[in-house]
Amino acid sequence: MEERDWRKTKLSLERPYKDDQGERIPVLLDITPDGERVFESPENPTKLLGENLRRIFFERGVDFFERQDSLPSGVAQSLEAADQPSEDEENALDPAKTVLTSEELLSLRMECIPRLFIALGEMTEARDLLSLLLSSAPLRHPSAASSLPPLALTATVATKPPPIPSVEVFNAQLALGGKDEALRKAANVFKQAAANLEKSRQSSENYWADALKIRKANWGLVPAPLPLGAPTGKGADKTSKDFFVSFGLEEFPKKSGCPYGNVRC
Repeated sequence: MEERDWRKTKLSLERPYKDDQGERIPVLLDITPDGERVFESPENPTKLLGENLRRIFFERGVDFFERQDSLPSGVAQSLEAADQPSEDEENALDPAKTVLTSEELLSLRMECIPRLFIALGEMTEARDLLSLLLSSAPLRHPSAASSLPPLALTATVATKPPPIPSVEVFNAQLALGGKDEALRKAANVFKQAAANLEKSRQSSENYWADALKIRKANWGLVPAPLPLGAPTGKGADKTSKDFFVSFGLEEFPKKSGCPYGNVRC
């Protein structure tokens, strides 16, 4: 059975670097506000190789390739030295005779160079300070009595310029407007308080007028007990401020224990 064509299709997971015409796809870095696209400049392989070689010589040393060529012989010598007595092993493990590797030399250099730069900066500042102190001339002390030339200081009378009429009128209107607004707010507060007092006075008059009408109609009035939380100690005012209306039914039994023979509400 032949394999189907779509099964032969292969998709590469590698990032595409060429278009359909075989041209290199540039890497887009940014798009300016004008709509212009900024692409990554192509790298020169020769220049990149030169920079890599320069880094190798700078970080690993000038004799890096010579030491790389001598590695196989060094490995063979180390295998032969494994059969030697323990004294050679002790000499090989001696820190004084151990040769530092390129990585150790690089880490040591990266650790020492910042400290050397700090020391160089401090010494430069100290040198500049000493040169400044040595080159500066001694200060001359001012004379005790300094004499001023005659008529060096004069006094003149300056008059305040008159205010601008429009600005003065605007400031007066602003002040009067603020005072008028404050007075109106205070008047509204007093007006509302007076209305509340009048309303409470009328309700109180109507309340006691209704009480007199109830009493005139021969309804029983009973003093109301003091409200909850009212002072009941010695010397406290225990006068009742309200009353209850007592009423009863003709068929109501009198053995209910009520002192008035009726029901209070």
